[in-house]
Amino acid sequence: MATIYQPNNVQPYMRSIDMNLDNIISCQVNGDKIDSYSLVIKDTNNAIVYSSGKIILQVPLFNLQMLNILVSGGVILQKGVLKIIITYYNGTESVSSGEKLFSSITTPILTSEISTTISSKKYVFNPVYTQAENIPIKKYSYNLYLVNYQIDCGKFGSVPSDAIITCGDFLDIPNRYHINAGKW
Repeated sequence: MATIYQPNNVQPYMRSIDMNLDNIISCQVNGDKIDSYSLVIKDTNNAIVYSSGKIILQVPLFNLQMLNILVSGGVILQKGVLKIIITYYNGTESVSSGEKLFSSITTPILTSEISTTISSKKYVFNPVYTQAENIPIKKYSYNLYLVNYQIDCGKFGSVPSDAIITCGDFLDIPNRYHINAGKW
């Protein structure tokens, strides 16, 4: 009999996601191989808010391969802190992950009064954060378009287009950067 161990790198772990959208719950196979799995999501009172039942894989997964489980948007309506438990199976052998916490929230909205062209090397802005359940977040980003720089609180370097600004105050920006101020 093959030996299997608890799933590794269960995601999302300690992150916030919008369960109104399609999401991937993922983990890494730990052990010889798995031929099926189940996913259970519970609330903080241990009530089950989602259960996939046992799902047989068309092709077994082996050690270090990733298992990606699609959870369709709108299937889980519960908001707040939830717990993921993934169980691996290989024949009659099974093993479950520990409970991994994540938050289910409605996607936050950032709004800001920003010119689409920044013509100064210093620009400070104050975006407004709104979120349906009033759950605060600790980090947000702005998408940067048509340029080849990432701006990260004043530090920048060459990166592909559609890079992300990861703070609300940035310095030493080369002239003529364009930002889309409404997305994160």
